[in-house]
Amino acid sequence: AGKPGALLEYGNMAFASGRNAEAAQAWEAAAKLKPGDLDLAREVAQYLLQAGFPDRAAAFFENLAKETDPQKRLDALYDLVRIHSHADQFQKADAAVKEALALLHFRDGRYADFFRQRVRLHERFGALDDLKNKLLAEARKQPPSEQALSDLVTFYGITVDVDERLRWLREVMKLAPSTDEYRWLLVRVLLEHDDAEEAAKLIDE
Repeated sequence: AGKPGALLEYGNMAFASGRNAEAAQAWEAAAKLKPGDLDLAREVAQYLLQAGFPDRAAAFFENLAKETDPQKRLDALYDLVRIHSHADQFQKADAAVKEALALLHFRDGRYADFFRQRVRLHERFGALDDLKNKLLAEARKQPPSEQALSDLVTFYGITVDVDERLRWLREVMKLAPSTDEYRWLLVRVLLEHDDAEEAAKLIDE
């Protein structure tokens, strides 16, 4: 990366001399030379954040989040959440994480990663009760959806509320009784809850 490397170096020197706006221009120019390079965009965004330009850092990932490649979109959205959160832009961070969750099936491993990111985001901004109430409202809709119930199970797992996790795990088991993933999770939670008898029954089934 000859030219981008030289521009990055120039930007770093300008930043070290307190010329932040000039540094930002050089970093942005470096990223524009290789527009599809996610690692370079991430590096430039990090520099822009350090120099106090969160909106310009976010702009890179907003463009990448419009990519047709789903993996690139998800990677970009993950970074967008991080950047907006760092800049105390709660609404924008939450919008990006919701967009990512909408792209994924709720049993996908990356869904769990983004969901955890969403819970931690709400926790950081003192909005955990607000998220919990939204999830409860979804889970109480009739007929209930497996995704809404599964989200609550995950939420209470992250927030370490064993009783509520157990309650909603039983609910999702009623809806999807043949799903081994839920059965083994229920066994684990029952053992944590000192209910070895019920756990043993589930293992025997």
